[in-house]
Amino acid sequence: MLNRDVSAHLVTRYVEEKGFGFVDPSASSVIEFWRSAPPSDQEKVLRRGRIYATFRYPNATATGYTAKEPGLENWFDRLARWIRKSYHKTGGLEYAGPGTLDLQLQGWELVPR
Repeated sequence: MLNRDVSAHLVTRYVEEKGFGFVDPSASSVIEFWRSAPPSDQEKVLRRGRIYATFRYPNATATGYTAKEPGLENWFDRLARWIRKSYHKTGGLEYAGPGTLDLQLQGWELVPR
């Protein structure tokens, strides 16, 4: 996810051999959002989703790290607080929404990515 109120810093890379580009999350001021999803080859299994961000990136000299915008960490913290407040804690740092809880009652298993 990109929040232009935090930063417009978006680094993309192009893979010539494969013919597509992608956002480089380690160098961009973005939060990765992975939806929970069932693997196509298994029934009643749901892979965990997550939000993830890095707040520093390797500097140009590759001798250290440079901090990303402070607003990125604040935005991430706001999202994490909303999840903790709005969802049900299932253990550790894991939270589940109502749809996932309903699936678990139907016998679905929540597994790591």
